[in-house]
Amino acid sequence: MEKIVIGICTYNRNELLNICLDKISVMKIPDNVSIEVVVVDNSAESIAVDIVKSKTSKLNIHYFPFHGKGIASVRNEVLRQAVKLKPDYIAFIDDDEYPDENWIYELYTRLIATKSDVVTGPVVYNFVDTNFNQLKVPFWIKKNAYFKGKYKRPDGHICRTASTNNVLFKVSILDKLAYWFDEKYQMMTGEDIEFFERVYNLHYTILWVKKAVVNEIVSPERCTLKYIWKRNFNNGYLRIFNKRKFNRLELRHYYETVLGFLFFLCILPFSIICGLTKLSNMYGKTAFSFGALVSLFKSQTLVHYKD
Repeated sequence: MEKIVIGICTYNRNELLNICLDKISVMKIPDNVSIEVVVVDNSAESIAVDIVKSKTSKLNIHYFPFHGKGIASVRNEVLRQAVKLKPDYIAFIDDDEYPDENWIYELYTRLIATKSDVVTGPVVYNFVDTNFNQLKVPFWIKKNAYFKGKYKRPDGHICRTASTNNVLFKVSILDKLAYWFDEKYQMMTGEDIEFFERVYNLHYTILWVKKAVVNEIVSPERCTLKYIWKRNFNNGYLRIFNKRKFNRLELRHYYETVLGFLFFLCILPFSIICGLTKLSNMYGKTAFSFGALVSLFKSQTLVHYKD
């Protein structure tokens, strides 16, 4: 038997965590694989403990309260606790997501078949409440490019990085890293992107598995232009920040970023001619390019997006 430990960081999302754990408990698992779950609760009062206790009849689950600062420190606590269970593989999923029935099956079987080191897949955004009732969200928010994910990425694509919202990797990789998630990122987010880029730079293979789907429940607070701006700004900032960290920042990135920002800024007012969806997408691109522009001249981690 091989063992997979699924790691979940949680913070004040009991209803969503409940859905995530219920879906994990009914997943299809390969015959030669056992599953255990590690939940690390970063809430001040450890409020997820009762949710976890209620799942012990369905799952082999381990609960740990943790009060470290920043999501990177919480992810590192997941790894510390997972490693103690001596797994062969570690998976990550977010507490506001739930897996398709075949999620782990698709990731594991492709990793074995292709002899990959890391496998990752798409996130499908669902505009529903915790009872799976449709939210009343403007169509131009639903169709914003941010919520489209990476659906067009071909199956079997070799990725440069991955995210902890949908990933499975060999635990042996951890021994080759000088450090795990970089806690200098603190509240900036993107520590998972940086983590798996370091894995890639050590010549491990990161494979895209299109059928290994997880679903994210999009809260009403995220169905806003403010959220779209913050996430795109943060992603743009990270793009340049990580290029600098990995010594990949070249002169061309400076003029490409400046020209890109000026282009999107000029086009933004006129994009309304093509409709609200086009306007919201151009708004997101402007935010992304502005984040990249700021990062060219600010090398510190940025506390901009805290959710």
